[in-house]
Amino acid sequence: MRVGWGAALADLVIGADCPGCGRVTLGLCPSCRRLLRPQPAVVPLEPDTLTVVASAAYSGTAERVVRRWKDIGHTQTASWAAHALAASVAFHGAPEPLLVPVPATRRSRRRRGGWLVAELAAEATAVLAGVGVRAEVAPLARLVRQPADQRRLGVVERARNTRGAFAARPAPRGREVLVVDDVVTTGSTLRAVAAALERAGADVAGAAVVVATPPPHPHRVPLVDEPAGG
Repeated sequence: MRVGWGAALADLVIGADCPGCGRVTLGLCPSCRRLLRPQPAVVPLEPDTLTVVASAAYSGTAERVVRRWKDIGHTQTASWAAHALAASVAFHGAPEPLLVPVPATRRSRRRRGGWLVAELAAEATAVLAGVGVRAEVAPLARLVRQPADQRRLGVVERARNTRGAFAARPAPRGREVLVVDDVVTTGSTLRAVAAALERAGADVAGAAVVVATPPPHPHRVPLVDEPAGG
């Protein structure tokens, strides 16, 4: 995740517009900042075997901002994503959580230029430290096979695609573990990583993500975003 003057210069070269609404400005405009204030909530997923918390719905302004961060590493949007993830982590109430990033596939690393979720988790720990939460990033999970691209898969197919795709190392005893990712749709990946951690003896308290997108079925995710038509 870029930091410092080099990142600011890159943002200027990329374009001085708000990633949320396109208004000419540096970074997020005041209106989008207000709109994107993190509002963590439990995401209603089926099955509900893992408590997943997100800070916004993946639609409208939040979707545009997350896409800008994932596509080009825009500094201001990266900062917002870190704060949103920190809010989701804090919602769980664990005083010293271990944050386990969902492992990135080779395909994702090539497309994004690195392991963005691990970088995001590291930024979130700094935010959490400011409010007294001693979080630590622990890359305990790994891929044991490369799952297929899930973007066009339904609920059942996603579960099959991720089942058995991960393994994990043991976590330190007495530490609550939270699986972290950027976006949740059906929760299949988060559940698969959590299952691998539990097989390794970890105490998995749940999962925290930046945004939640409605799964590919009629189940809606009631998280706050901009008004319809905004």
